[in-house]
Amino acid sequence: MERISPAGYMKWLPLCGALLLTGCAGSSLYESGRAGVPADLRWVESAELDPIPDDAVLTRILLAEMALARGQADMGIEAYGAAAEQSHDAQIARRAVEVALREDDYAAGMAATKRWLSLAPDSIDARQLLGVLNIRQGNLEAAYAALSENLPAEPSERDALIGRLGSLLMQPDMPEEALTLMQRLAAEQPDSAAAQLALARLALSREALSVARDAVEQALVLRPDWVTARLLRVDVLLMQEQSALALAAYRGLMEDDVSSSEIMTNAAMLAMQAGDLRYAGQLLRELKEQPGQADQANFWLGQLAEQGAVWTEALRYYRNVRGSLQGEARLRVAWVLARLERFDEAYEELSAVRSAHSELAANAWRSEGEMLRMQDKPGAALQVFNAGLLAHPDDLNLRYSRALVLVMLAAIEPAIEALEEILAVDPNNSAALNALGYTLVDQTDRIDEGAAMIQRAYEAAPEDPAIIDSMGWAAFRQGEFERALSYLEKAHALASDDPEISAHLGEVLWVLGHRAKAREIWASVLSAHPDHPVLRETIQRLDP
Repeated sequence: MERISPAGYMKWLPLCGALLLTGCAGSSLYESGRAGVPADLRWVESAELDPIPDDAVLTRILLAEMALARGQADMGIEAYGAAAEQSHDAQIARRAVEVALREDDYAAGMAATKRWLSLAPDSIDARQLLGVLNIRQGNLEAAYAALSENLPAEPSERDALIGRLGSLLMQPDMPEEALTLMQRLAAEQPDSAAAQLALARLALSREALSVARDAVEQALVLRPDWVTARLLRVDVLLMQEQSALALAAYRGLMEDDVSSSEIMTNAAMLAMQAGDLRYAGQLLRELKEQPGQADQANFWLGQLAEQGAVWTEALRYYRNVRGSLQGEARLRVAWVLARLERFDEAYEELSAVRSAHSELAANAWRSEGEMLRMQDKPGAALQVFNAGLLAHPDDLNLRYSRALVLVMLAAIEPAIEALEEILAVDPNNSAALNALGYTLVDQTDRIDEGAAMIQRAYEAAPEDPAIIDSMGWAAFRQGEFERALSYLEKAHALASDDPEISAHLGEVLWVLGHRAKAREIWASVLSAHPDHPVLRETIQRLDP
């Protein structure tokens, strides 16, 4: 690998910039803006180095830079470490740190950092880096000592330092102890809103949501109008699935004249999820008037109209979308036309999408096949999926839809084979796990094997009503009727209008002797789905 390329330097720069606080380029041995210059030239042209009187040190530095230029990283790190130990210039030790950490050599980086700190005992950069490296090695007490000592007395400097430290500790490869350390540091600064916010951000990145919530609320106690903290509170609420409170927080921000296109869009999405279509529409119409936002607003206004089943209005909004969202809008136009049973127009729209938006061609093939499946034309749907897969053989969504059509056509073994092929590529695909598991449970004697697959899907998506239904049906096929009832009642509560879930729940109730309740469940969906094959077969078999 070419170690000295610009890309190689970029490997460490995001972390290095946070570690050294003022940024590697701005305060290191080479000038900001010279990222494309090879490392040896950076060194020679640096204005920050003092003259080096010791020829032995200079020789080691030149050897190190030549080794790095040749991709001999270990030799370069060793030579720079030796130069740092021999020299009394803190900048040489700092350069040794940069080289070691760029190559993820934390042991060499620790040694060079200690040398740097011995030469520049007042360097906050070196002290913070020492603390971080101790965290990486699991030395929590040493890390805390390094990071908590000699914090700036001036509040704004101290807060900036803590904020940068919090950003650094959010690096994905930091150990779990980083959160504990940040909690201790924040506790030592009870009047620092910045410390609380840094803790909240780190906790949110670790999904420690209660810690994040408490910290961001404390930050707002200290600085009630801090917009950054108010926005972070929204993020925490969304992670906690407190969408109503998140929407209220967005409302509060906008009422205080804190707004942006992102805030308005996010608030509109939350309002749509909550069913507050009036407020969502108000926000999106306001968004539409902002420069550069018309296409996004029209797209989401189309979604809003779809949610309200106002089909002609949805078409109007979607057809006004231009730019990068136009292809997605045209897919939605096709689906609205299908809702209006204008299928020939829908197919023409999908053909146009395939011609004009190649990145969406596979989606267009899949949509056409799904529309045919929706019309109970599985044979025609299979032909469309086959055509789509000729053009896009690796598209897993097309392969999944084709497998479901094979089940509809009672081609069970080909369907099982197709689903197994998907799982060979994507072993944790919860939709394929559920579909294959359900097919094995419902159509073969491999019931326990299918139930195990459904269990894996359930662990990945425990709130998906289709998967919960499969869990119930697997339990029923295993003869565990009470357990089956528990799952199916939960699935029905989440999707009471789903005819297949209702058919399964009714059958379990029937077997348990609750026949009046079973008939009630079936009747609740029969008028809307009189021709659904599973519902129809279940009723005819049990209650002809």
